[in-house]
Amino acid sequence: MEHDSVKMIVTCQPGKEKRVLADLLDALFPYDTSVKGDVKAPGRIIVETRLPPSSLRSILVKYPIRGLRSVKVILSYYRNWEELLRNIAGLLERRGVFVKKISVNRVPGWRQENYYLLKKSLKKLFNKQNGSIITIEEVEGKIAVEVILFRLTYDSFSHHAKI
Repeated sequence: MEHDSVKMIVTCQPGKEKRVLADLLDALFPYDTSVKGDVKAPGRIIVETRLPPSSLRSILVKYPIRGLRSVKVILSYYRNWEELLRNIAGLLERRGVFVKKISVNRVPGWRQENYYLLKKSLKKLFNKQNGSIITIEEVEGKIAVEVILFRLTYDSFSHHAKI
């Protein structure tokens, strides 16, 4: 079954991007022949695939990639904070994503009052036990809302997302 394209931000050890990207594409290719990726910055890779997040998690747990630190699925992009604050609750509800924690990184124009408004708009979606870690950061010149699919902690994968 074919799904819409899914963009992921993959973090890895700086200097190991090309190897991690090659290993990642090799692992995903048998399941999605249209998978593609590109190194965007030291320690950061963007991968685009048609596989759903649940399949990605299963594949990457079954075939661990050396040097891979975390995988975040981009849920949506926004042009500005006002648009994000208006739409984020609906986006997460439609995707069935509950929130455990929100992290905001490297976003131009960020103000602390935005964090208060963000938490207020997501109040009914907070679930410390079954929630996911949501990150908001600038990606390719836009504000991206991401959910951490999993990340490496003490040599094993820690699963976060329920998407």
